[in-house]
Amino acid sequence: MKFNYDFDKIIDRTGTSCAKWDSTEQIFGEKDLLPMWVADMDFQSPPAIIDALVKRAQHGFFGYSVIDAEYKEVVCSWFKRRHNWDVQPEWLTNVPQVINALSMSILMFTQPGDGVLIQTPCYDEFAKKTKETGRQVLDNRLICGPDGRYTIDFDDFEKKASDPRARLFLLCSPHNPTGRVWTREELERMSEICLRHNVLIFSDEIHGDMALEGHTHINLPSLNDEVAQNCLVATAISKTFNCPSLYLADIIIPNPELKSRFDTLPINYLNFSTSPCFGIEGVKAAYTHGDKWLDELLIYIKGNLEYASNFLKENAPHLRMNVPDGTYFGWLDCRSVGLTHTDLEHFAVHKLKLAVLDGSQFGENGAGFLRLNLGTQRSRVETAMERIAMAAQ
Repeated sequence: MKFNYDFDKIIDRTGTSCAKWDSTEQIFGEKDLLPMWVADMDFQSPPAIIDALVKRAQHGFFGYSVIDAEYKEVVCSWFKRRHNWDVQPEWLTNVPQVINALSMSILMFTQPGDGVLIQTPCYDEFAKKTKETGRQVLDNRLICGPDGRYTIDFDDFEKKASDPRARLFLLCSPHNPTGRVWTREELERMSEICLRHNVLIFSDEIHGDMALEGHTHINLPSLNDEVAQNCLVATAISKTFNCPSLYLADIIIPNPELKSRFDTLPINYLNFSTSPCFGIEGVKAAYTHGDKWLDELLIYIKGNLEYASNFLKENAPHLRMNVPDGTYFGWLDCRSVGLTHTDLEHFAVHKLKLAVLDGSQFGENGAGFLRLNLGTQRSRVETAMERIAMAAQ
């Protein structure tokens, strides 16, 4: 396929205060690593975003900014166009980051000692924020099948949701790090169980635009009105368009009572009553002009993931990296190597010269895995796979 955007082009990001490239040596304690750890792609954001930010900068004023009607209209249009979900403007509220919304939901909708349901291996902040606020983690561990595909243990999910302490379920959809895009049937079953046991759902859908060909991301509230009234959805352009530094996330809450309670904390206590001007312009540009760029990006990323999976099958068959349903993460199964998670991470960093994340960071059942961010140029993916295969021989 001929691309209109050059995702193969390498641009030096060092010396730009880039966490991914400028902090790697400090974090991993080794020089000259190929960074594949943090969820930050090595592709420039779409030209439309860059142009919009330049235009805004040239205006020369960077005062307090607020979300306007145009912004809300653009966000609603995106979800209708890309996901066939009719979001209403009055459902929207904004905070700097999705993780802010997650933390605030724990604080607003649970009490110390309450149980928060998560599904490991999952984004480590789910467990961290639960513990840091004095809540109890209720871990519904995902099942890794013989083919490497993860499924939900629904008997255990029911057990955890029915725990008298359970108040909140942190859903990661699509799932990080396994790359599962949950099916309608899976989402309906989890939602029904939560409704039956009066467990509120916080759905982190920050990777919702990153479902790969053959898979469809379903926004949780779009299932039915009963589910919509029992959940909050957190989204942002940060992963989709590679601009986390714009610091603006959209939190979608169809239930007016829940939204009123949620808004109390950011507006009255955290002073999130204004939003960053560059974030506002970035969202408008991305959701108005970003479709074609995103369509090509998803094809390119799937190509990276397929290349990595096939290369390892041929050159290191005792390792496994399935092509995920979505996201740009490769979830590398190294359990056959027999190393402890500490030794595995040391081997990846000091022998392979790859800065990647040890799977145990995502939960005990992530031990023996490595998460690789393959949202980068194909040449870098090839380099990483060659290093892994050579070391595995």
